[in-house]
Amino acid sequence: MRLPAYGAGLILVFFLGMFVGHKGVLSDITRAAPARRPAYLLASWKILSPEKLGPFGDAVIPLAKKAGMEILAGDPKPQVLEGTWPYEGTLILERYDSMQALLKFWRSPANRAAQKLREDFVDSEFIVAIESQ
Repeated sequence: MRLPAYGAGLILVFFLGMFVGHKGVLSDITRAAPARRPAYLLASWKILSPEKLGPFGDAVIPLAKKAGMEILAGDPKPQVLEGTWPYEGTLILERYDSMQALLKFWRSPANRAAQKLREDFVDSEFIVAIESQ
């Protein structure tokens, strides 16, 4: 009688070990860092005094580049393909390494200070951030 119970115990321990081991593999997979997806910042600015934006650019560009910023496009007259476009300003599209990097840059005290350098020279119509799929 002890042999069948002993055998059943071994089988139970074997399957328990497989389950725990398999679960460990799954938990390692789920703990792996998620793939970093790029994020994009889209802004519409009415630039009032471009000649006075030098100090703003000098302050903000190094901060943004540290977050992986790459300027993809900037156009004062975007082509409207459908609907109406109520904005008169320049449309700017920037790519960042990730939404986390973009938001860390955007919310940083250094960026907030830099934004003050453009207050009188740019009317910001909107700035939005979206993450790639």
